[in-house]
Amino acid sequence: MSRQSFLDALHRKHANSRPVYGTGTSIVCQELMQTVGVAFPEAHLDAEKMSALALAGHTVLGFDVVMPLFSVCHEAAAMGCNVGWGGPNAMPESGTPIFKSYDDIRIPPDLLNRPGCRVPSRRSICSSGGWATTRPCAAR
Repeated sequence: MSRQSFLDALHRKHANSRPVYGTGTSIVCQELMQTVGVAFPEAHLDAEKMSALALAGHTVLGFDVVMPLFSVCHEAAAMGCNVGWGGPNAMPESGTPIFKSYDDIRIPPDLLNRPGCRVPSRRSICSSGGWATTRPCAAR
């Protein structure tokens, strides 16, 4: 499936063509991590390993769309939370809240340059092997 075919499907064009198969959420499980040879926590902290595991959604499982993020902890880490990045048998967790009220929240000016946001950047994940120009990549 091409990127354009996926975008056409979103706009209900070419309804008779092959259906799009994918998910906007993580499909990572222990078996996929074992198959690829990449596991948590490294898959959250290293862009190349994150790419390999995300692209396995297509290369191993046959999805048309890949999702390069495996948790919601990247943003929490970039905001300053002490994140436990999990392991082969555990999902990550953000731990205790760092804000007591909405008024305490301040978006750091360097938020996008912090590892929590920089590592899973769309460019590093979805551009592997020309993926971004040829196939769809779900990203937040």
